[in-house]
Amino acid sequence: MQNTFSKLPPLPTQNPPSTPLIWYSADEAASLLRVTERSIGRFIKRGRLKGSWVGRRWLISNLAIENFLKGQERNFPEIK
Repeated sequence: MQNTFSKLPPLPTQNPPSTPLIWYSADEAASLLRVTERSIGRFIKRGRLKGSWVGRRWLISNLAIENFLKGQERNFPEIK
């Protein structure tokens, strides 16, 4: 009997992120972004900030915060 998994292509390898992954609670992320916890929840629900619901709280990675901040830069009006 031949193993059917031997015909599958190898899984792509992903490079690890250059910065270590750090997880923040909604309270910590709110402090970093200088907004309220409620705003963090709104950003996550609207898809502007990526977060994971773990247990009874939101966890937000440092990469998600960086991406959120990069996205915010586009929304500022250009100064002439």
